[in-house]
Amino acid sequence: MQSFTCQNCGATVEAKFCGQCGQKKQERITLGQVGDDVYSGLIDFESPFLKTLYFLTVNPSKVYVEYLDGARKRYFSPVRYSIWIMTLMIAIAAMTDTVIVDLSQLESNAPELETQLARFQAIINSLLIPLYFASACLTAGFLRFVFRNEKYTFAELFYPALLNISHFCLVYCIAILLGVFQNAWSQLLLTVLSVVYMCWGLTGIFRPVSGKKYLKSFIAIVLGLAVYMLAFAFLSFSIGYFSLL
Repeated sequence: MQSFTCQNCGATVEAKFCGQCGQKKQERITLGQVGDDVYSGLIDFESPFLKTLYFLTVNPSKVYVEYLDGARKRYFSPVRYSIWIMTLMIAIAAMTDTVIVDLSQLESNAPELETQLARFQAIINSLLIPLYFASACLTAGFLRFVFRNEKYTFAELFYPALLNISHFCLVYCIAILLGVFQNAWSQLLLTVLSVVYMCWGLTGIFRPVSGKKYLKSFIAIVLGLAVYMLAFAFLSFSIGYFSLL
């Protein structure tokens, strides 16, 4: 076989695949290749993305445990998956003129305060993805604290927490499309469902699963949510307070 230069890493290759980076010998892109890529990315149920999507829906702890224990190639990148799903939610909200974090219910007779809250709302909605990552950090931290005798570290627990939070954004997408996302009762129901989903998925990491572990997971999740909401409330209060000075 004639040698060639890998266009990905620059190494000289004398086989079908580059021994340096693993890329296949470059060929001109054809319609057949485009079709194969579309099939493997969207339709092929063996694709990492669809496999991750499916099992996060029916058996999330399977994804968490297998990924943490080394089956990384089998599933989609947790960070990339989370960013994609969160971006989808934000895009659907934009198309339907839905405000994900709505502070309009915080009515005030002070025009300056209303202006500051409106600015704060815009900032928060533009930083949703970093905020979800921060929420995953809090959840992972409290999980590590209540399960400190288990083998998983904070860094390892961050991935299940992030996948759990981001995957539930698909439920938010459905609520947005149905036009019920901003309803107060829907918000309460969504919060309860998200806590239930997190308990179900995250407790399964710590084998064998028991009632005591469900309780510990619940405590960690509620603590993470409480700290997150307190930090959010503190920022809102600070903006309101300093705008009135």
